[in-house]
Amino acid sequence: MTKNNSEKRVIPEDLKTPFLQFTQTQRMYSNILSLYEFALLTTHLMFQVDFEDEKKNQQVLFCREAVYEAFSNNKEFVDSKLNLVEEEVKNQSPILYLQATVSLWSGLESFIRLFISRWLQYNEDSFDKEIVKELKISFSEYHQMDEEDRYHYLTSLLEDRVRSSFMKGINRFESLLEVFGLSGKVDTNDKSNIFTLQQLRNCIVHNGAIADKKIIDSCPWLNLEVGDQIIVSPDDFNKYLTSVNNYVVSIFIRFHKYLGISDKTLETMKAFWERTKKLE
Repeated sequence: MTKNNSEKRVIPEDLKTPFLQFTQTQRMYSNILSLYEFALLTTHLMFQVDFEDEKKNQQVLFCREAVYEAFSNNKEFVDSKLNLVEEEVKNQSPILYLQATVSLWSGLESFIRLFISRWLQYNEDSFDKEIVKELKISFSEYHQMDEEDRYHYLTSLLEDRVRSSFMKGINRFESLLEVFGLSGKVDTNDKSNIFTLQQLRNCIVHNGAIADKKIIDSCPWLNLEVGDQIIVSPDDFNKYLTSVNNYVVSIFIRFHKYLGISDKTLETMKAFWERTKKLE
């Protein structure tokens, strides 16, 4: 499959796999978020005490006794968990959305790596690029790998070669896509959100979700001070998620354009992708 081939292109299903996996993963995370929030709210409501409603208080007491019994009457343990539920509900699930933020960035990284790996595997033009020709491989390692692992290995070497891991925001990914002529314009708002997502992820992972000078200098719009606890609200997370999805859609369009797919077909595919993202 080459760019200059005038024959009708048949895009291998494996080249579509990164996009399908990304969509499925995001849907799974969405379901987990919904279930977690539902469970928290349900627990919160079950144990809410209303001093003006005796019947409800009896129900609350019954629920508490049932939970105590389920945990061998370890009231201290149960009460500590119920207090944690109260804090989570009160603060809009901060623990959940911190972890979701880390997972969202990791998912985007994994998507790009898999896409580049598959692009190397199924596009002959890839190995005509000078930067790819110059990659230095360990023949013994390469020889022992199966075909798929070889392309993952080459992708890793390419990341090192362009130093993508040292870049910020979408430059982390555009530097890899550019090698194959697949880079392009990104909406300013999406670019900013993805940059913020990366900086938040780094602070959560490397500094225990406590604001430091790095994130304050990088993202002054977050209005943080040194020592502040990082909080990612549901609205903020959904903003980052939307921008990541928009970026993945743009890559989906780019690689089809590269292969010469008609604009009419692209519009149909984009519409289908947008519908797929909205599926629960």
